[in-house]
Amino acid sequence: MDPDRVREVAAFIPGAMRGITSERQLGTYSDLDQARRGLTNAIVAYLKNSGTP
Repeated sequence: MDPDRVREVAAFIPGAMRGITSERQLGTYSDLDQARRGLTNAIVAYLKNSGTP
């Protein structure tokens, strides 16, 4: 895994999770569990492909 990508992910996770939590507090219509799974899958794909050009 590319250490730079790991640092990037570590930097944006708190804000992303705050955003998901804000959506729940605002009561907007969306599946927040699905949003969390999508974010997790995107992070995994991003980090998994960090060793390829």
